[in-house]
Amino acid sequence: MTAARRTSEIAAGILPVALVIALWHGIALSGIAPPVLLPAPGAVFARLIAQAGDRQFLDHAGITLYRLFAGFSIAAVAGITLGLAATGAGRWKAWSSRWCACSRRCPRSRSIRR
Repeated sequence: MTAARRTSEIAAGILPVALVIALWHGIALSGIAPPVLLPAPGAVFARLIAQAGDRQFLDHAGITLYRLFAGFSIAAVAGITLGLAATGAGRWKAWSSRWCACSRRCPRSRSIRR
């Protein structure tokens, strides 16, 4: 990878973030939104740096990340399980028939013709 290409890829990654921060700063300065609802980016980043050294802030951030990943994991497992069940994958049917006794008693839908 050449240096010019690497520089252009980095710039392409930074540009959207810089545009969002510039838009945020412009709206905060124009007074469209009150500072209570939309503080300036500088105030937010200053508060973030001040809070980063606080143990309680780090504890709360850790709990939030734990909940985020736990919820995502639960949703992913449920989604994949339901997706496999909905497609009627052969291996899934073989595995689920052993574990799910209720699947054997479910009548076939009459609206689906095979």
